[in-house]
Amino acid sequence: HGQGSVERLLDDYADFVPFLQETARQVFGRWLENALAHGGLGGSARAAGGRERRAGQLTSGSLVGRESELARIDAALAFARRGESAVLVLRGDAGIGKTALLDAAGARTRGLRVLRASGEDAAGTEHPFTALAELCRPLADGLERISPPRAEATAAILDPGSGARIRDRFAVYAGAFDLLVEAAAKTPLLILVDDAHLLDDASH
Repeated sequence: HGQGSVERLLDDYADFVPFLQETARQVFGRWLENALAHGGLGGSARAAGGRERRAGQLTSGSLVGRESELARIDAALAFARRGESAVLVLRGDAGIGKTALLDAAGARTRGLRVLRASGEDAAGTEHPFTALAELCRPLADGLERISPPRAEATAAILDPGSGARIRDRFAVYAGAFDLLVEAAAKTPLLILVDDAHLLDDASH
């Protein structure tokens, strides 16, 4: 490409390195989340809750004995406010207060926008992408700012009654991701997913 092209390439690459590093960190975060969820790493510092936490039951509408978990939640929220990412996985038996901890996280979101979905609501539904649509529906006004093919695919899951066909599920995932990125560029996001193991297959 002519004289000086190598220098320009190296300069462009240097500008791109921070993006590569951030992407790698996010990929590792996703891997860690799956490892915690499926790899039997219940003792990890990222896994809040567990069989030994039964003392943290709700009493009179207040969280009791959950100081450690709340501290981890506050730390994750602080990361988000600084423009960084964090993942917390809450694991434990039914009835120990995992949903209450999610509610507590949602109530501590100064400066963050909250998006929430529930696997329980999506279980048994005949519509794919139910939970993903629940998560992204508040961001529907951003569809006009993402690429038309991805916007069309994402719009199809946000309004199942429209009759629009989903030709490429990966376009749906890409469109949903674009919506989240576009929203997060304006305000840091807190994404809460309750009963993730019950998510519909397409959203999982």
